[in-house]
Amino acid sequence: MPIESLASVLDAGSFLCKRGEAFCDSANLSYCSRSGTDAVSLGACGGGTVNNPVGCFMTDCPGGAKACCRPGKATCSWSFTSPAISGQTFGFDESRDKENYCVAPSTCDQNSLTFYIAPPKTTGTCPVMVGRSVHVIIGRPLPPLGQIVTLPDSRVFISSGGTPTSCSAWTGTVIVHSDVPTWRVSLDLTCSDPNLRDLRLVGSASGDV
Repeated sequence: MPIESLASVLDAGSFLCKRGEAFCDSANLSYCSRSGTDAVSLGACGGGTVNNPVGCFMTDCPGGAKACCRPGKATCSWSFTSPAISGQTFGFDESRDKENYCVAPSTCDQNSLTFYIAPPKTTGTCPVMVGRSVHVIIGRPLPPLGQIVTLPDSRVFISSGGTPTSCSAWTGTVIVHSDVPTWRVSLDLTCSDPNLRDLRLVGSASGDV
């Protein structure tokens, strides 16, 4: 990045070019040098979809980065009262994301509307899952949008794993409010296992892909 261009960034606010940190120079992702007197631009962020294009942002970056290239809207947001888990994911990276993420539905999947939520875990030598994972597969053609689907239903597969129990058979209801690219699904379910009737999934997930 030219010195004169960097100077204009520094004039606008020196916090944008703290030594060794990333920042957004318009659509470009750039990194300030260790000296703080120049920077290197990686070029303009690009990709994503028409519904959710990728841009340069200085919020909600993975790993606590000060700036990153990511989709403008969350690909998956989730909020459950049972289990008590919530969060959002702007993009899933298999090599990076090990917990507290969601694999959002694909616009290319012609067979199902599928998403997977992995909750955060505690730290320590023997991590214990705090929330419960939620894996939902709804076969296509989907039920009419907004219609209450009562489980069991052959079109719907849902599993939830956690400590110490897991469940893949449920009673209750599922509603597909909207399909991709702007999708939303609600769940209100109770495990069918007579010994696990206190195991419930109540909440919703949504996003833009």
